[in-house]
Amino acid sequence: MGRPSTYTPEVIKPAYNIPHRYSRNLKQDKKIRFVYMMWATGTNRYKIGITNNLKRRLNDVNNSSPYKTEIIAWCLGFEKDEHDVQRLVESYHVWHEWYEMKPQEAVIVAKAMREVAAFDEAHSDQ
Repeated sequence: MGRPSTYTPEVIKPAYNIPHRYSRNLKQDKKIRFVYMMWATGTNRYKIGITNNLKRRLNDVNNSSPYKTEIIAWCLGFEKDEHDVQRLVESYHVWHEWYEMKPQEAVIVAKAMREVAAFDEAHSDQ
């Protein structure tokens, strides 16, 4: 099963498309992290978490998960932002940082991540 058709390009930010200016920002302020949403492909399971290295986190999850995972959305933020996003979806909570929801709901959550996060592309140069 491929990526659900309800995902839109403005939501999807693959891990390999991280602009270098974000890496520079992370080095300058160690509290700023990537708040991410991963999708366990072929399922309705999504992981919402925070990391300072998206590629490493994706590899770690893929090595410990029975499903291939993809990062479908990310933004810069703080632990508070991660917790705010997780509170939005607490009724979908399954286990640890994993949530089960329909693809359409995941798109709404991914878009909401940009609103609760400390930074997004529009503010990255400020």
